[in-house]
Amino acid sequence: MANGIDIDGLAAAIIAAVRDAVDKGVKTGSAFIEKQSRGLAVQAAMITEAHLDGKIDQDDFKFFTAQLRTLTENFARAVAAITIITLQKAWNAIVSVLWGAINQALAGAGLGALPIPKAPKV
Repeated sequence: MANGIDIDGLAAAIIAAVRDAVDKGVKTGSAFIEKQSRGLAVQAAMITEAHLDGKIDQDDFKFFTAQLRTLTENFARAVAAITIITLQKAWNAIVSVLWGAINQALAGAGLGALPIPKAPKV
């Protein structure tokens, strides 16, 4: 224990908080990724089969593959956003536990609290 802070307990609390934040983000992201991946795969198969069977011409094939590209780009952006949100939640969990412990120790010593720092730029 250093200056009223249980180091092992604090480290365990940080790990638990990060694990909780990240696990929730991974579960949300995984469900979204599975659903969207399946949808993109089905659409790619339908476009390809329609073109191979002669049901759509080259112009329609280009049109539909361009739409598929846009959907894929949007999907990748959404995955990136979910990742950034998960990282933000991990940051919030870490600083909440750390600054909570620091401020509790400072309050016990009759000192003022430290403000929680802003998240780092990504």
